[in-house]
Amino acid sequence: MGKHSEKKKNKNVNSKLIFLVIIILCTICGMIKGFKNLNIKSKEPQKAVEQFCIELKRINKNEVNKYVEYEKLLSSLDEMLLTNNSPKVEEIEKLLFKDIEWNIKQAEIKEESATVTIELTNIDFKNIMIELMKKIVTQKAIQKEITTDIALEKLYEVLNESNNNKVTTTQDITLYKEKNNWRIEINENLVNLIYPGISDVVTALN
Repeated sequence: MGKHSEKKKNKNVNSKLIFLVIIILCTICGMIKGFKNLNIKSKEPQKAVEQFCIELKRINKNEVNKYVEYEKLLSSLDEMLLTNNSPKVEEIEKLLFKDIEWNIKQAEIKEESATVTIELTNIDFKNIMIELMKKIVTQKAIQKEITTDIALEKLYEVLNESNNNKVTTTQDITLYKEKNNWRIEINENLVNLIYPGISDVVTALN
């Protein structure tokens, strides 16, 4: 009788231990899953920036528009790229972004906003704009009126030259959440990142 009670007691103890182990394992699994989900969410802004750069290089406008308003970004270089229907515009767009290279450094994430530090290399737009002005001045000496078609042709010529220097800049760009998607704010930092050196030209013109 005593042995039977002891066996029953040991069985109850073993059952409780197994139950406790199961609870501990479930808790650990839940914590691991929670950490994974948190880690995935913390990388969403970086992934958005990465995909934006990939699609911009491809000139995949529909995909770029998921992260930023493409036309607004394009017009921040020059509005004539939107107001002219010349076939040259499409060729110019390809030349603007075909050589970009990037490296995402770090991200600071809040609930509805994020700041991503990115290093990006592109052609030197300070040099581009200076060369463009030279061509336009030369052309103006030949014919007084410089139409947007002529300006676009000269911009294409400058961009198509093989001696365009490249510049690497590092900027903090801002993202915000819109309907659970991360979008990039078009501000001075983003413009200076995509078109390095353009701010120097604007300052000089002003």
